[in-house]
Amino acid sequence: NDEVWPILRETFFTGIPALIRKPASNAIRKSVLKGITSQGIGRFSLPERMDRLERDLEAISAYLWQSRFLLADQPTSADMSVGPMLAAMRATPADTPLTRRIKQDNLLNSYVDRMEQAIPIA
Repeated sequence: NDEVWPILRETFFTGIPALIRKPASNAIRKSVLKGITSQGIGRFSLPERMDRLERDLEAISAYLWQSRFLLADQPTSADMSVGPMLAAMRATPADTPLTRRIKQDNLLNSYVDRMEQAIPIA
C-alpha cells in the first residue's frame, strides 16, 4: 500500500541509521513485493485480495463460533498460524480498510486477545 508505506517505514525501520534508512527499506520492500508477486497474491487487484481475505475471515469466524480457539478450547497449531497473522493485521500502525475490518470485528478481536493471553509473546 503506497499510502501506508511511509508510516510503516518509519515504524519498522527506525533502527536503521537515517542516512541509509530509505534506500535499505526500499530494497527490502522491493524484495517483498517481488516475493508476493511470485507467490501469487500480488497478482490480484486490491478488490480481489480483499474479497479473498473476507472469505478467509468468514471461515475463521465460523470456527470461532464453535469454540474458544479454531479447533478446540485450547490453542492448536492452526491457532499458532492464524492468531499472529490477525494480531499483526490489527496492530498495523496505519488506518486501512484491513485494520478497520479486524478492529471492528468483536469475534476476531476477542480471539486475538485470547491468543495473546494463552501464548504471551514477550
